[in-house]
Amino acid sequence: MGITSPNDRERLRIAKEKVYLKGYYEARMFTGDFKDEKVQDVKKKIQDAIIKTGMGLKYMEPEKEVISR
Repeated sequence: MGITSPNDRERLRIAKEKVYLKGYYEARMFTGDFKDEKVQDVKKKIQDAIIKTGMGLKYMEPEKEVISR
């Protein structure tokens, strides 16, 4: 992408977005119970397993800025 400096914020932002999307939609798990399954297919299964074992809880953030009255 021609990024030569950490100050090239716009191209870094675009590169980060591409990497995250590719990692989510194309990457596969390489170990554990979900080995060889696509990340996008097991995300919910892993979330449920973590909650079921008591090692985590469901946490959600708003997608947009929230302004209180």
